[in-house]
Amino acid sequence: MKLLILVLGIFIPFSQVVFAQVIDVEGNEYKTIIIGEQEWMAENLNTSLYQNGTEIQEAQTPLEWLDSSNGEKAAWAYYENDTSYAKNYGKLYNWYVVKNSSNVCPTGWRVPSRKDWKILNEFLDSKKEGGDKLKSDFEWANNGGGSNSTGFSANPGGQRRDTGEFGYVGELGKWWSSSVSNAYTASSRMLQSGSPMFNKGSEYYGYGYSVRCLKK
Repeated sequence: MKLLILVLGIFIPFSQVVFAQVIDVEGNEYKTIIIGEQEWMAENLNTSLYQNGTEIQEAQTPLEWLDSSNGEKAAWAYYENDTSYAKNYGKLYNWYVVKNSSNVCPTGWRVPSRKDWKILNEFLDSKKEGGDKLKSDFEWANNGGGSNSTGFSANPGGQRRDTGEFGYVGELGKWWSSSVSNAYTASSRMLQSGSPMFNKGSEYYGYGYSVRCLKK
């Protein structure tokens, strides 16, 4: 199947696209892609350092993760604490990482707000099928991937509950926004295997989700 990618409003063959690149403070390299007037990472964030070099705590055990949640402390984890998930899915972060003013994204980049995600969704010009344009055509369970016609290359990195349990890798991808919903939750976006929807939600700060960065 020949994929198409949207760059500056023009569809061109996916195989011909030259992705740009950004490097974080830890030296991790990420592909980037322009969708409309926004430039997004085309991979999930995988750093353990803030932009200023400050280390973010890794929380491996359920108790460590729960302690981070209850103590409102920034934390990250690999899915099932298995580093083999890093390449395709990056790290899972609680929202206290996003909240920190030191900025977890590379210099010149930021965690998208609720409004930024809305702009992306509206540019896809489809409330019912936007998710298929963002999802990779592999990794998703039960052949539930998408066309990836935007080059966003969304993979199903799963989640971690505030109590420390992992779940849904291969079936679900969730990404934080920087926007607060209420005293306990922040805005997010979600894709699911087999569904074309690009859903918005509000998630408890202590959960672990993926992060995509947006160029300022």
